[in-house]
Amino acid sequence: MKQIYILISMIALSVFSLNAQTTDVATGTNNPYRLALSGNDLYISEFNTGVISKLDITAPLPTTKSNVVTGLDRPMGLVVAGDFLYVTEYYGNKITKIDISTATPVVTTLVSGLNNPSGIAIKGNDLYFAEVASNTISKIDLTAATPTIQSVATGLNSPYGITFKNDDLYIAELGANKVSKIDVTSGATTATDFVTGFSTPIDVTTNGNDLYVAEYSGNKVSKVDLMSAIPAKEDLVTGVSSPTGLAVNGSDVYIAEFDANKISKFTLPTLSANTFSLTDNITLYPNPSSDFIKVSNLKGSLAYTVFNSLGQQVLSGTVDANQSIDIQNLSSDLYLFKLEDGNTLKFIKK
Repeated sequence: MKQIYILISMIALSVFSLNAQTTDVATGTNNPYRLALSGNDLYISEFNTGVISKLDITAPLPTTKSNVVTGLDRPMGLVVAGDFLYVTEYYGNKITKIDISTATPVVTTLVSGLNNPSGIAIKGNDLYFAEVASNTISKIDLTAATPTIQSVATGLNSPYGITFKNDDLYIAELGANKVSKIDVTSGATTATDFVTGFSTPIDVTTNGNDLYVAEYSGNKVSKVDLMSAIPAKEDLVTGVSSPTGLAVNGSDVYIAEFDANKISKFTLPTLSANTFSLTDNITLYPNPSSDFIKVSNLKGSLAYTVFNSLGQQVLSGTVDANQSIDIQNLSSDLYLFKLEDGNTLKFIKK
């Protein structure tokens, strides 16, 4: 039954995805890979030119980026902590540290001898990083005079992006088209699957209880509800060009579009207080059912559509509160019940 729920969730979310519109923030970047915010400054790793650049997100759009440092060896992952920007150098096989509080930033090597380091994240005093060539996650203590590399997770499949939500580290495994996770306090060294079925997931970041995933080959950014009992992905932003990096500032999602050589922005929609006034706290009952279903707490009449687990429309009509909907002729399956205001519920036909 769990597999059926996952299937219907993925089908439904693909049917009702949001084809979002983005705004160009800056063009003229050279294969922008990752993004990191520090105040109003958005830092960008420009992969093929070895440049770290930045732009002011409060400037009129489109804006122009300026170079911070040059001469890095395929800079990829970025994370800011205090006055320092940490950068993974993919071909340089090291992590560098840049003091961004000075007019002339100083670059120092923090740790070297790595295996194609990619994604990077900080939790407490520890800096976590993914290594693509060794399929591992490791960490170092930033307060140590001589940082020692400690293993966190092994057996991954091309881990490119990592991010934290509390103690859980989420990992974009590009080679397996999935996002996995591991509780870094548990002592476990093997990550578990979180959501599968992505198209070359390359970066991840969180926004509240949502996980955003950049799908390089899918040319989109997906979203997963971290609080869902059965997590599934849905489209957040589509039609972007090979997204490789994400950063969130309030309701704005910044996207590094690698092949388009630009940074774009998507502003999350703001829902008004009465957006769902007709359908507050609605439920379907009885559920499961063999002959009819009703919608409780509906405050008006709304059109509905029913889809089966293959994504095929099987019923439609208009429903009022507690009005019976005949489902006797439906096959036993898990169904998606969608109201015209966007609310979606699931029910099982016995």
